[in-house]
Parts: sequence; structure tokens; C-alpha cells
Amino acid sequence: MTEEQTAHRMMLESTVIKGDSRRSWAGLVFAFIVALVALGGAIFLIYSGQSVTGLILAGMDIAGLVGVFVYGA
Repeated sequence: MTEEQTAHRMMLESTVIKGDSRRSWAGLVFAFIVALVALGGAIFLIYSGQSVTGLILAGMDIAGLVGVFVYGA
């Protein structure tokens, strides 16, 4: 009985760890996509003549990325 319960708990922990790992990678991928879209939008705004708005958007995007890496949020 205890061996079955131990095996079941180990299986559950393994499933949780795999799920957490997938969720972590998915978060990284989606954050990268959002950052690229924001930078692409900033470049588009700069080339379309709205340089101040584009520079503000690019600055906010880069500041956000730097903040995540510095503070580890």
C-alpha cells in the first residue's frame, strides 16, 4: 500500500515539474514575441514620421526588458 502511494506521489510531482517547465518556456517565448512586436511597432512609427512616439515606445520596451533582467521579476 505505501509503495503504491509513494509511486503515485512521485508520478504527481514529476507531472507538476514538467508542467512548470513547459509553462516557464511558454512564458519566455510569448514575452519574446511581445517584445519583438513592440520594437517592430516602434520602428514602424519612427519610419512613418511619428519619431517621438516611436522612440518612447522603443524606450519603454527596452527599459522593461532591462528591468526584468536586473530585478529578476
